[in-house]
Parts: sequence; C-alpha cells; structure tokens
Amino acid sequence: MSATFTEESFVATGEASGKPRCHKALVRVSGTFSGTVALKWTDAGGTTHTVQESGSDLTFTAPGERVVDMGVPVILFWECTAYTSGTIVASITGARLSNY
Repeated sequence: MSATFTEESFVATGEASGKPRCHKALVRVSGTFSGTVALKWTDAGGTTHTVQESGSDLTFTAPGERVVDMGVPVILFWECTAYTSGTIVASITGARLSNY
C-alpha cells in the first residue's frame, strides 16, 4: 500500500475521473464557489452510493474536510451535483490499494 492523492477541479456538474480504492481517507473541498459536491463510493457489485455521515449524505457546499472510514476498501470519488459559479477543488488522500 502507498499513499494516494487525487484532486479534481469542477467548473460544471459531473463525476470525478480520479477514483482511488481505499477504506480510510481524508477528503477535502476548497475553492471559492457556489455549488455542491458529494462524496460517492462504489461497492464490489458496481453500485454507486453517497457516503453517509450521521445518517445524511456527505456533501459540501463550502470548503471543509472530513476523515472517512468505510471499514472495507471501496472506490471513492467526488461528484459535483450542483454548480452555479467559481471553481470547486475536491481531493481524496488515503492509503491506496489500487486505482480505477
């Protein structure tokens, strides 16, 4: 295992291209923007879910960061679900098992 770092810049809605497979990661959103990004994960069967935090979808509408622990290795990625203006910068730093 080695450390992985993916960073995506969003200026429109869409899905990130960097998709590390890890179980624990520091996720961070920065930039000056009006929009929403959601942290997503894909299970072994290929189904996509939104990461949950205290029973709610983990989304960012302002800069912030969280440590997420999925318990088992999953594919993590960002999706910009709403965009109005600015640049949203979203990163995932974790222990990489493989990259998809």
